[in-house]
Amino acid sequence: MPTPRFIFVPVWLAFMAAAPAQYFYPKKDVVFAQVVVGGGFETVINLTWQGSRDHSDRAESEYSGTLTFFRLDNAVWNPVVNGRAVENGEYRIRFRGGRTVTLRLTGSELESGAAGLLSDDLLLDNLIEANLTYRVSEDGQVSDSVGVAPSKEFYWAVLPFEQFSEVALALVNGDASGDVTAEVDLILFSAAGEKLQTAPVTLGPRSHRAQFLHEFFPGQTLEGGKVEIASDALIFGSALTLTGGEFSSLPLEPAVTYYRVELVSEDRIATGALVLWPEGSFLRGYLAILRSGTISAGVGVFGDSEFSLVNGELEHGRLRLAFTILHDPFFAQEAVLFLGHDEFSFRTPDENWWLDTEWTGEWTAVLQDGTILKGTYKFREELGREYDGS
Repeated sequence: MPTPRFIFVPVWLAFMAAAPAQYFYPKKDVVFAQVVVGGGFETVINLTWQGSRDHSDRAESEYSGTLTFFRLDNAVWNPVVNGRAVENGEYRIRFRGGRTVTLRLTGSELESGAAGLLSDDLLLDNLIEANLTYRVSEDGQVSDSVGVAPSKEFYWAVLPFEQFSEVALALVNGDASGDVTAEVDLILFSAAGEKLQTAPVTLGPRSHRAQFLHEFFPGQTLEGGKVEIASDALIFGSALTLTGGEFSSLPLEPAVTYYRVELVSEDRIATGALVLWPEGSFLRGYLAILRSGTISAGVGVFGDSEFSLVNGELEHGRLRLAFTILHDPFFAQEAVLFLGHDEFSFRTPDENWWLDTEWTGEWTAVLQDGTILKGTYKFREELGREYDGS
């Protein structure tokens, strides 16, 4: 069997999309940051899409795109797909709605790389679903298999673990423009939540870094804990565990950031808590307004806290949030709140960034009766402790 270190060498994948500053569209495009062939390994990719709900229209609908293979530093890679070698690192995909396509990737030598399917269009009636399975064979019999979901872009992710020495992590900068360098912090915590060490990683355009955790953090030995991964640019990642000679996949889940929030409009003020987590370029979160009143008279008790679902986008530092507040704290109406920041990041170079980060700017609300309300916001990052509005 090949050594684990060699097997876990993932490769970045970057490709141009149909619009500037956006390289990957979930459900339209699919990226797998790790594909392994040869040496007893093969990779199986399954693709499908539902097509029209009216089954009679499925024969008229089609998904088409190009599956691109890369390895090392943007080297063209030509593995064997369903018995035929890929040419120039590209394999065309085209199939009707409702069908499933299975691609079996093999090779004569042990190699690893990346695969990305880029849709030919941005139409919304042909959204793709996919998964990948690694299969390990010995003496012609499958001895192990690992299933993984498509790789996702993230700004900030968290990787909890049980055995530190068994976890391998790959980080990939998928920038297609060649202009974006990702500055990444890996922050290691013990099972008790104690911050142990920060490992900075610089990922240039179209580059990757893959190591076991004990290589990112030499000298550390522990059982149980987590690694937080914070980047100032969108990156891809994947993680595996090696236990008893067998591999398992680990998801990289988005990490949650907690903020103390303050909204001000003229003499009125509302305070509460905001949490955000990134899902690629999309942002999700919650806003809880806990107190409301006037600045001159002091912030009063708002009564039952108002809880809102928060949605937004973050791309190249440009933060935009737009979401509904069912009970506006200023005029007790339903309102749609907009706010933005042009230099926002989940990571800053300050050693104490997770303690001291504060963001300010302007917000606009459109009330149910059409009234436009404007003001300023301030939210300060907290350590995840519950905020009571004081």
